[in-house]
Amino acid sequence: MMRSMIARRLRALGTDERGFTLLETVIAVTVIFSSLVALAYAATASFTYQDIARQRQAANGIADKVMEEVRGLAYDKVTAGLLDTDLTGDSNIVSCSGVYRFLSCTKGTEPGSGEKIVNHPGLTTTVPLVPHRSSTSPNTSPVLNHITYTWSTYVTQDDSVTNAPYRVTVIVTWTKGAVGGAKLVRIQSLFWSPIGCRSTSTHPFSAPCQPFFLGDATVPNGSVSVTGTIQGISFSTLDILLTGASADVQEEQVASADGAVHPIEGSVTDGGGVRTAGGVTVATDADSDPNTLTGPYARQRCGTEVTCSGGSLTSPSGGGSTKVALTVPTTTSGESDSAITATGSSVCPPSLISSTAESDSLPCSGAAASQPSSVVAVATLSGTDPDVGTANLVSVGTTSNLVKAFVNMVANPAPVGAGCSPAAGTNGCVASSASRVYGNIRLGALPTKMTTPFNTGSCGGYFLTVSAYSDSATAAAGEGTPLPTATAPTGTLYYYDQASSSCKSIAIGSSSLTGLNLSYTSSPQNIDGKDVTVTISTVTAQMTAASTATSATPSTSSSPQPTRTDESAQVVAPTIAVHYVIVAEGNTLMDVTETISLGTLTVDATYAPPPSAG
Repeated sequence: MMRSMIARRLRALGTDERGFTLLETVIAVTVIFSSLVALAYAATASFTYQDIARQRQAANGIADKVMEEVRGLAYDKVTAGLLDTDLTGDSNIVSCSGVYRFLSCTKGTEPGSGEKIVNHPGLTTTVPLVPHRSSTSPNTSPVLNHITYTWSTYVTQDDSVTNAPYRVTVIVTWTKGAVGGAKLVRIQSLFWSPIGCRSTSTHPFSAPCQPFFLGDATVPNGSVSVTGTIQGISFSTLDILLTGASADVQEEQVASADGAVHPIEGSVTDGGGVRTAGGVTVATDADSDPNTLTGPYARQRCGTEVTCSGGSLTSPSGGGSTKVALTVPTTTSGESDSAITATGSSVCPPSLISSTAESDSLPCSGAAASQPSSVVAVATLSGTDPDVGTANLVSVGTTSNLVKAFVNMVANPAPVGAGCSPAAGTNGCVASSASRVYGNIRLGALPTKMTTPFNTGSCGGYFLTVSAYSDSATAAAGEGTPLPTATAPTGTLYYYDQASSSCKSIAIGSSSLTGLNLSYTSSPQNIDGKDVTVTISTVTAQMTAASTATSATPSTSSSPQPTRTDESAQVVAPTIAVHYVIVAEGNTLMDVTETISLGTLTVDATYAPPPSAG
């Protein structure tokens, strides 16, 4: 009875409520075990490969270190190779009819295989070539992470090729560690040295025999600036950057020449930011280096290869009844030429410097420019109370003369005016020169609604004028070079002298410019019912005289001209500043400082003779 009830209940159970059979359990356990075995194998293999990678990394580090030690040896040490008594017992060196070769007697797929082992008798200990294995005293096999590595070096040369380079092979092996994988690292490097001026017995390779020349010339972008405040506008600064130029030449194993002209540029700064016009750089770059994209000749000219644009500037930008404005010329005569081999087709220097192009096929770089028209900074003060009209704050006049920078290599026979005169059969010389000439630079004209006394003599309607400013410098280095020159500024500073009601003058190169104290105060002039007074005076603390400096090695003067290794010359231009104030019955309409800062003209030249053996 009981058994039948249990049987009925068992038959009533669904198939999904039954348990696993023994066969199913065995199959499941087998699958799981197989997966675990596969996973364990994969992990073990991964750890093994990781261990091998670490070993190879360590071996590569050892090989690189040994190779760097070889590279640091004198070239003669490398080409001497291995000691002849140190070759036996090395399985990588095989004897082929009495000639020791690397790996095999014939060329194989491995680079260097079959090449002749370079060896000589009587070589002294030279780590890591003599002895050439780490297991041979005084060498020792390095130990890293409890694994001993063994290195060996081989110097070989392909004796089937004339003047073949020397090959150095470094092999690193080890035996312990993870099982599997090739336990060998091999690196190689080729060694060769041309004939040169440094001894291969003391240097890794022979140094170049060429002399070294470097010359540069710079005419900076001098500036005329106006800073301060004007009633009713956010004006703060106006700058006129005068034309500048630069050139340089360098020659040793390769030659390079660079030149640039920076035409006149204007800028204004106010609450709206900084705005500029003009100043498009005209630059050239040439070299003889085959690894660069720069060519051996470059020529850039304003109006031809380069658009040297100008433009008008105002503060505020929208203009108005009160504003400051100037216009930068839209055209400039400017050119830069750079040549590695100056010829009639590779024109250098620019025609602005010389009407005759050089034809000596030597490096040359020149840059020159002139200012085509005047630049005047005008303050319109019609919106002030009272309206005092317009006032020319600054005027920079034009001139037919140029700003020039020129550097060139010179050989015998030297052309006239080359700057140095090397004798025949010498290494030559490099000559640098720079010069600048500016038109009249004027500061401080009175407003148009005021009567001005500045029209007398050479003052030309301004309180102060720098007229016909010019300076220059030369330097040369190498064979047959004269001493450098720095020509102090010439020109005249004109100013209105209120005491004598006349225009007086001072030489622009005079030392009396330092701390110069000049001033003018107008009588009150009634404009629109208000008394207006103008005061213009030099800023004594900012008035500095010009200076020059030269240096040369050697500094002696003799005939014939000696070989000089270094020369330099510079001309520091004077700094001139005036303070300009317009006041109407205690109300300041304008308060600005106007400054002329032409900067320092510099030239340099350097020469180093070819290195001697040693």
